[in-house]
Amino acid sequence: MKILHYTLGFEPARSGGLINYATDLMQEQHHSGHQVFALYPGKKLLTSQKIKFSFLQKEGITRIALRNSLPLALFGGIKSPTDFMTPVEVVNYLAFLKKIQPDVVHLHTLMGLHLEFLEACRQLNIPTIFTSHDYFGLAPEPNFFDGKTSYHQDNTALNWQKASEDAWSTEKLRLFQSRFYPLIRTMGRRLPQSKLIQQDPFFAKKTEYQALKSYYLKMFRLITKFHFNSQVAESVYRKNLPFRINGQVLSITTNNIYPRTMAQKELAEKINVAYIGPAKKFKGFADFLQLAKVLPTEKYRFHTFGYAVKNSYFNIHQHGRFEKADLAAVYHQIDLLIVPSQWQETFGLIVLEALSFQIPVLVSEKVGAKDILPNHWQYKNLSDLIEKLKKFDFTFSPVHLKDISQHSEEILTLYRR
Repeated sequence: MKILHYTLGFEPARSGGLINYATDLMQEQHHSGHQVFALYPGKKLLTSQKIKFSFLQKEGITRIALRNSLPLALFGGIKSPTDFMTPVEVVNYLAFLKKIQPDVVHLHTLMGLHLEFLEACRQLNIPTIFTSHDYFGLAPEPNFFDGKTSYHQDNTALNWQKASEDAWSTEKLRLFQSRFYPLIRTMGRRLPQSKLIQQDPFFAKKTEYQALKSYYLKMFRLITKFHFNSQVAESVYRKNLPFRINGQVLSITTNNIYPRTMAQKELAEKINVAYIGPAKKFKGFADFLQLAKVLPTEKYRFHTFGYAVKNSYFNIHQHGRFEKADLAAVYHQIDLLIVPSQWQETFGLIVLEALSFQIPVLVSEKVGAKDILPNHWQYKNLSDLIEKLKKFDFTFSPVHLKDISQHSEEILTLYRR
């Protein structure tokens, strides 16, 4: 089978769950004998506005950079909606697809992609599968979170505008597609946010956001089948798309998920409770800090991993960022992982990672990965979390973890249907 994936790119220029999942799935499909292509948004050309395709063969996969893609609103919303609806000649996409001749197109995001790509797929009767890694297209940013709360229940053009108040200009967003982006990203982490974000006094009108909503709605209508990675994701998509959806819920995995043999350890005098992720409100970081304040210090020790340490917090041992090679060492320090997300998290691969190390997890009911967890490992709010933690049985209950080869077969079945 010829499979064309559309993803955001590859490590080290890109990172995160979407990148890991898409890359691992493509590699597994290649190892299973399929011909795999990966289209991703490349840099903007200064000499031409026409879309172009740059091919590179690497690790058995044909990587194709889409030059002059639409901008990438990776976070913070969209300041200039018209820049995200720039039309292109559909004949260029038609020629590209005729050259590749894919049996199926697997979309992992709509970010950077033109409407004309999906129109070309429809004209050529090429089926398209969309995996719900995030909510870009339903919202002007991936998380449906405006900095304070999720607005998936009130998805208006006005809220698109509010969620984009601190958005970068299109020119700055283009830095994400520069070959120097990994360096820029590292430097950016060291700068105060105010030096990266500038308010635009001539902010776009609400009608422009309405037009942008309509633009992405047209794209979603052209998708043949939706692959929802959780019931949480399915619920949000079905609520916000005003048409009947052909979709199926299917949990995901990566090649890093497999049962590890961990040395047996007894609970220490203090229980080690951990948070792994960015120090962001949408991830529930503030709730974790609050948890450390209200629970007794003589019984619990709280740890955080995964972000650059800038501030000190009461009863929190901050370990900062870590490398993949340090995973076992990280989880050896943990008795319980808390995943306190405040956005409607489409899945949450961190849950699978903890389970693979035989670490129990308590997750917010907003986390899509709850589908694979027992009910008593889920909580509704902070007070419910506190009560569950006080009564928690730290005996690890094995949870079935499918590997990437099993999941690849599940996805191939979706393709064939």
